[in-house]
Amino acid sequence: MAFPLPDLPPELFSNVIHELVADIGIAEAWKQLKLHDSFHKAGEYLFYQVVRARPESESNPHLLNLVRRLASYLHEELEVPEHLQHQTTQDLCEGLSKTFLAAPLVRFLRTPPSWLPHPNIFHLCASISIGAHDLTRDLLTQVTTTHQFKLPFNLLEAAIKLHDETLFYFLMSHIEAYSGLNREQAITQFKVDTNISLSIFSRNLDQTKRLIQLRNSIRRKANATQTRQWIITAMDTNDVTFVQTFANMFPVMTRRAFKHIMALIRACKSGSADMINLLIREGDLDLAKGRYRTLPLAIAVRHGNTEVIGAIIDAGADVNQRLECKQQPRTLVTVAELAVIRQTDLEIIDYLISRGADLPHMAFWPGTKEYELFREMLLKKHKAIGDQVPAWSKTWPG
Repeated sequence: MAFPLPDLPPELFSNVIHELVADIGIAEAWKQLKLHDSFHKAGEYLFYQVVRARPESESNPHLLNLVRRLASYLHEELEVPEHLQHQTTQDLCEGLSKTFLAAPLVRFLRTPPSWLPHPNIFHLCASISIGAHDLTRDLLTQVTTTHQFKLPFNLLEAAIKLHDETLFYFLMSHIEAYSGLNREQAITQFKVDTNISLSIFSRNLDQTKRLIQLRNSIRRKANATQTRQWIITAMDTNDVTFVQTFANMFPVMTRRAFKHIMALIRACKSGSADMINLLIREGDLDLAKGRYRTLPLAIAVRHGNTEVIGAIIDAGADVNQRLECKQQPRTLVTVAELAVIRQTDLEIIDYLISRGADLPHMAFWPGTKEYELFREMLLKKHKAIGDQVPAWSKTWPG
């Protein structure tokens, strides 16, 4: 159904802004209205029009129509009971200014009704944005009578990003009520797989566990790629305690993922020795066997810092173990020599030497003046190896 555009004065929506200003003050209201890019210009205009008492609606008729539609929606379509109107207006302002749902809401306000797959999609989008749970429940039942069309926005993502536990568990119960093919279609329609990663990144393990259990109830268990993506997402939070808890929740699934090179890279990039130790422990990595003799330390030299490198050496890595250099195929080099070839931070090379690495062969050093400074630093810090450090003239004649 098309929303009517009666000749409503802008003051209807202005009252909403006034209430917000009265509650939290002009400065905070201004800040809230600017939080979302999609509403930046509209919010600025409305704030200017309302607070500064400078109506200029005729200069922007498109925005005036937007204001009128919002007012029509708020005061007529939802039929909010009088005792809930104050809270509803606050929720509406917060929803429009703070959440990603602002963009879809604007899109549907401007979308011809013939484009919508269901007439109540608009109402559903708006009711979620203001946290009207009872209305959302009723509208969702009407909208999802079939799973054949894609929902125009991600409902579970909305619940997770809004930290709306009530909405999340209602949506999950709605999906879980189906069985067989209908449940599988609902899982696809509500993009459960996509939202598992989102719930992990938001560090909500209760939501994560329920989403994974829902997914596994109708499909085969996650493959290695999906599992690896989930554990990497957990590591991206840089919260070691959270990653440990996640690993404890799904021990078999995560142990395999911890062994993958991408997990090693993310752990090294975290710059956290605790994250590296967690990966080695939970992945059951033996740094004395196979590729793990060289791979973790080589990755740490390329992507990590001295703290990460130290943790890997402390775990048993041989700092002088040779590996094949990709930059120079069929050439076996130590990690210290690899660091020189890649022109890694000199601090890392110095740290490797301090942890027992042999001095890189003179043939690997670059012909730059930076080498002279590094040589002087080595002579000061490591006098015992002073005789091993080649002079500039000996390394690069002329």
